[in-house]
Amino acid sequence: MKAHSNFIFSSFLFLFLIAFGGIHSQTIDYKKAKEIFSDIKKVLTKDSDKLWGIELYGPVMFADPSTREIVTNEPDQNGNLKEVEGVFFGKLEDKVNIANTAIDWSGKKWTMVRLPLPEDNDARRDLIIHEMFHRVQEKLKLNSPGATNNHLDTKDARILVRLEWEALRSALKNEKSAFKNDIKNALIFRELRRKKFPEAVKSENALEIHEGLPSYTGAKLGIADPKRRIEYVYKLIDKTEVLPSFVRSFAYYSGPLYGLILDRSNTNWRKNLKAEDDLGALTSTAFKIQLPKKLEKDYENILSKYNGQRIVNFETERETKRQERDALYKSKFVDGPLLILNLMQMNIQLNPNNVSALEGYGTVYPTARIVDKWGIIETEKGLLIDNNWQKAIVALPFKENGNVYEGDGWKLTLNEGWKIEKEKDSNNYVIIEKK
Repeated sequence: MKAHSNFIFSSFLFLFLIAFGGIHSQTIDYKKAKEIFSDIKKVLTKDSDKLWGIELYGPVMFADPSTREIVTNEPDQNGNLKEVEGVFFGKLEDKVNIANTAIDWSGKKWTMVRLPLPEDNDARRDLIIHEMFHRVQEKLKLNSPGATNNHLDTKDARILVRLEWEALRSALKNEKSAFKNDIKNALIFRELRRKKFPEAVKSENALEIHEGLPSYTGAKLGIADPKRRIEYVYKLIDKTEVLPSFVRSFAYYSGPLYGLILDRSNTNWRKNLKAEDDLGALTSTAFKIQLPKKLEKDYENILSKYNGQRIVNFETERETKRQERDALYKSKFVDGPLLILNLMQMNIQLNPNNVSALEGYGTVYPTARIVDKWGIIETEKGLLIDNNWQKAIVALPFKENGNVYEGDGWKLTLNEGWKIEKEKDSNNYVIIEKK
């Protein structure tokens, strides 16, 4: 039976996370939190219902992963929070993953934002509003979670997605009379990638809707000045080269690029948007762009316009390192010996920026926290999840201390009624329910 999964993704704005004034490892500054709640409410009350036809502001909590303490803007339904200085304070149970996400907790659906927050005001508003969109995303019927784009770990796909971004951000900086050609070139790069990886079109579209729209919304509403907003999104692309992976993170960048470009069209593109829509196709229609029949010829002609040779050189060098990395991952997570955890009712917390595809076997998550029926596993040195999301795998050996098992960079805490047992005719171990 395929595992029922709930994905919790840490936001791409980790690049901006620096010390949050007043937030420490042991205490939360309630006054500072109240100021931020008020700031976000003011921003969203003015504009958010006009953008999507729905109010984005609602229950929100800031969560400290080091103490599991939370501060919220309103009380919960079950009385777990106490009012302090105009906000509400409490603590999350161990079974609750702490990340930037939407979460059902204590009788309400909350926006959860992990502390520390960005100190930069634009980045902070962007992050919080991004996560607030997730809270209402299902109501908007724009919810497409779970899409993995492992092809974006390959050299060819990475080159083409980076060229697409370069052309899109060039369009953002151009005047209306000039930017249509940049949009056309971006769509050429996009179409070439999709011809190379046709099986990934659906998954790319899904993640661009699921994460790209919240990222667009965060930038659109969080940064009021249009010029500063464009500059903010423009500079995001400078950060992408240092990211280990685009597998689960590419939509955080393409979403705001396409969204802000579509805002320049004479169409109300958001009004009839559907979860299965393609932002590239919408852009092509909105600006009446016809792609050439010989895409490869145009690719060669426009490559140099968008830092093409530098991108190709960088990605060629990265590909060599990727192959070396994959050989190590295969030795660790495939060749064994292994601990295999069947996924049943999984809730996973992960960083979408450092995910790595292991071709033929699944996806490696260097840092992750999984909560399931059998307990909780946390890793700082990676685990592999198979392509069908039925198994999580870590490397042996392990040390046992009661119901706690620890290996190289991972820790498993088993719930009562579960145990680890060696497989027959194998050096691997599995988790099973006690009879």
